[in-house]
Amino acid sequence: MKYLYLFFAIAIIAAICFSSLAYWETRYPSFIEFYKISYHISNAIGFMRCGGFTLTNFWAPSFAENMPNTYFPFFQFIELLMLSKGVSIYFLSYWFTWIFLPLAFLTMLAFTYTLYGSRIAAYTVGLLSLSPVWTEHQWMNPPQSMVFILIPLIFLAFLYKRYIIALVLILCCMAANTIGLFILPCLLLYAIHDRPQRKSVLILLGIILLLGSPIFWLVAQRIKYDEIFQAGFMKPNLMAAVKGSLATMFSIKSQNHVFLGWLAFMGIIICY
Repeated sequence: MKYLYLFFAIAIIAAICFSSLAYWETRYPSFIEFYKISYHISNAIGFMRCGGFTLTNFWAPSFAENMPNTYFPFFQFIELLMLSKGVSIYFLSYWFTWIFLPLAFLTMLAFTYTLYGSRIAAYTVGLLSLSPVWTEHQWMNPPQSMVFILIPLIFLAFLYKRYIIALVLILCCMAANTIGLFILPCLLLYAIHDRPQRKSVLILLGIILLLGSPIFWLVAQRIKYDEIFQAGFMKPNLMAAVKGSLATMFSIKSQNHVFLGWLAFMGIIICY
């Protein structure tokens, strides 16, 4: 019976991913024009031209020329590596972006199957497949999608006590996107709950804080630049920009996925 549930979960993933190809074909032009796919590829090409990572974005359009390059570099380094091996820009923008959807499904399937069994794994995959917002978001911002892919692998590494692998995955997660930094409070909660691994996780957390200091410095530079940018072009000041962002985050009007997220958060509070 457990293999039947596992087959059912894999069948859902295959059906969603293959049927999404036609939808991806229609959405690809707008993603290239309005979302961050082309931005990350241009950064990777810029890194290739200058011979490595740089904090000055000299390849941007003229209105933003020579602005600070404060984006998290891990995903762009992967694209740089692939470009240096002869991979085409079309492959990076089309197939490499699309593949994040099946990868996100598969890592979540591996995590839930290992921890909870085939029935919960099938239920989780089925629940995710019902969310068009989650599905499409895997394509909108590839570095953020990479975080969603890495997090289940991080906790699988903890489950098998592979702390070196967990360390590498956490640093990659933190260097991929801002949301990857939220793995740190999650690790603290994990250490509080898992008494046998508490000491090991806390030591690992201290090493991460030390090795991740360049990432924290990059975040500080990003905040510094965003404050100047928003004060001059978008909002009267930084506080107004923060208030606007919080209003969007906490609003459930016309955002059913935000409402479901808050229900899940309430469930965590009730469990505690």
